[in-house]
Amino acid sequence: MSDDVLQAVALAQRAAGVVAARRRGDHTGAGTLIGEFDDAGDRALGFYVLADLAVLLLSQATGRSVEHCLHDLALALAAGPQE
Repeated sequence: MSDDVLQAVALAQRAAGVVAARRRGDHTGAGTLIGEFDDAGDRALGFYVLADLAVLLLSQATGRSVEHCLHDLALALAAGPQE
């Protein structure tokens, strides 16, 4: 595996930690983890890789195409927060 791929995986793992902290209500911990990214580019890459993998896993789990899963995601985002 190339160094670039290894770095992208490490950034995605950090992004997953941010999401996990927020989901358990640890906003301070999430903020700390966000601050550990070196710059906005690394943060964007980490969350991009995490999102890409999450959509792929959803597609595999549901048997639906990635495009269908992304369409559903776009509709959910357009609908706004559902509390």
